[in-house]
Amino acid sequence: MNLSKSLYIRGLQCVKSLWLRKYNKDVLTTPVSSAEAISETGNEVGSLACQLLTRTWQALLEYCKLDTLAMVKVLNRLKEVLWMSKKEEEIKKAVESIKKLIFNDEVQSVLSNISNNLMEFNILEITGMGHHEIRHSNMLGWLFDDSEHNLEYEILDGFLKAIITENSEDSNSQPDILDKLQSYIYLAQYKKNITIYREKNNIDLLIVDESNKVVVTIENKIFATERTTGETDDGQLSKYEDIVNNKYPSKTDDEKNGYDKYFIFLTKNLDEPQKGKEYWMRASHQMVADVIKSIISKKEDLSIKTKLVLESYIDLLKRRGIVEVKELEELANKIWSNKDYKKALETLYEYKPDIQTTISKHLQDVLRGETTEEMKYISDYINFESSSKSFIRFSDKAFDNLEDQDKGQGWNSNISKILVYEFNNLADRLSLDLIIGPSKSEASDFREKLYNIKLDSKYYGKAKRFNKDKKSWPRMLKIPINIEHINELEEDEIKEKLNNFLLNFFKEEVGDFFKIQKKVIKSLELKSGGQTGA
Repeated sequence: MNLSKSLYIRGLQCVKSLWLRKYNKDVLTTPVSSAEAISETGNEVGSLACQLLTRTWQALLEYCKLDTLAMVKVLNRLKEVLWMSKKEEEIKKAVESIKKLIFNDEVQSVLSNISNNLMEFNILEITGMGHHEIRHSNMLGWLFDDSEHNLEYEILDGFLKAIITENSEDSNSQPDILDKLQSYIYLAQYKKNITIYREKNNIDLLIVDESNKVVVTIENKIFATERTTGETDDGQLSKYEDIVNNKYPSKTDDEKNGYDKYFIFLTKNLDEPQKGKEYWMRASHQMVADVIKSIISKKEDLSIKTKLVLESYIDLLKRRGIVEVKELEELANKIWSNKDYKKALETLYEYKPDIQTTISKHLQDVLRGETTEEMKYISDYINFESSSKSFIRFSDKAFDNLEDQDKGQGWNSNISKILVYEFNNLADRLSLDLIIGPSKSEASDFREKLYNIKLDSKYYGKAKRFNKDKKSWPRMLKIPINIEHINELEEDEIKEKLNNFLLNFFKEEVGDFFKIQKKVIKSLELKSGGQTGA
């Protein structure tokens, strides 16, 4: 059998679909004229994707908060939408708006100017550092240390000096703390012996100078915000204060062995910390960039490697909008202020691959059985149900014979089951819920029986009071899926953590999926005298 690339891929996805396409394609009901029109438009989108991989486009799209390394994926998402429910006319309009943006002399001129403000080659950008707060903190640790670049703590000292200047004008400043810090910078009693810890007790940067008994705590916020709730009522910063104070007693408590301690809240915009018992000094990444630029301009003996890294970091801060660059801002505004160009950029941004898209696609692949051999067995136990980016649904095959399970009605999608699992994939949280969905009126008693089942579970449930006369959608349980620092993880790392959850949940015979299954069936058998369905 001779197979084209598209047929080969179809065969990998579904052997039956391949056979039908090859030998009985009339049963595949997509109208020929519509399919050809969609395919033609899709190819046009693919062609535009290739044209976006130029240096000038990288410059614009990076500064406009778009991930250039994902631009092909962005336009491929547009192509995928052609096979979804959106109208073909809308897609064509979107493609036309992007073409207007690309094939325009004014835009190309602006892009060239933007490109000239940025490095052509940025080694830090290649590593994907721009998106990851943890990697920025690692970089700061390297800059503030003296292990490789041999700058004698000049960057750290310059940064601390800028903090003193900034906070001396602050109405909340504590002059004695600033005076002590200034004395340490200029009049350190001993040669500095600094150790920099990264993510010790979740603290971004902990700088400890044992020779001079000084501790500097830095909380680095670029893309995330300060957590004001959590393990303590006083919030994230107070928790870090307690950790540092317990580990490093103050000089007032122990003049001989005690430490002077300084707490720094590092943000893009010099934000005020919301909570904290100690005095947190404000700092910005612009301060770091200014110190680095000053050193580059003054130091003629910098090694090539050191200079490349320093310049690359400043360039990265520009690209990500972490520091202000007026020239770039003015150039980007010229693009965004034009309504035609703005529409094109908004379209690209709408279909930009994000964490929710990654999670949704991976979960759907696993539930369909389109995954690794290790996980394919999961699809044997479940029915994949109609899903979206935010809600990925499946039902337990063991429930198919329960009375009235097939009388679901009123879902926002084409689902005929009542008891359905649902991954709730929202921007700020991910959970797996067991939902009692809406139904035909004759199944209201069945829904009430489900609601009254008490699951022996460590998870919480019962979203709202059950009323069988209303189309409420109560949940029997909710399983939070907490993935730490998810915004800073690579796609493969996110998939690995999702796989760990799924393998534990679907662990044969002993996973929560099977425990819930047995409890539901047994409870209904007891309520119905042993009859759970046909």
